[in-house]
Amino acid sequence: MATFTEHYSLIKPDEADYYDVSDFNENMDSIDGLMAESASAMAEISGKIGEAADIGEDTLFGKLNSGGSLIKSIQTVDLSSAAYQGSANKAINPVDPSKCIVLMQHLQDSTHHSAKVLYTLTENNISYTSTSNVSGELYLRFQIIELY
Repeated sequence: MATFTEHYSLIKPDEADYYDVSDFNENMDSIDGLMAESASAMAEISGKIGEAADIGEDTLFGKLNSGGSLIKSIQTVDLSSAAYQGSANKAINPVDPSKCIVLMQHLQDSTHHSAKVLYTLTENNISYTSTSNVSGELYLRFQIIELY
């Protein structure tokens, strides 16, 4: 009995199944459609990137060649807490989280256990949660880089 692939539900005939050309054609039509969608998405991205010689604000290369910046803002935020409390947060200047890159640096971790830290960035706040349940202090620095 046939099974299906995990991601695109392509037909995978069993070794005991008789060959059915319609299964093959259905798979090819699915693959063709997915490839066309991918090509369209890549063309859209390529259009936003542009060509190395572009000038103006319409493309990434154009913006760079016109002396523009891709960085809208950079904020540095230091947070600390007792490791066993496991969290801290701080208000920040408003950002669009979907356009941000966040760099995190352990300034000091006196737990001696290299606590695992997960951060959350919202429009007006950055917070972290630590998985450490030992005593000590965590001192973290976040750099929030917002792109245009």
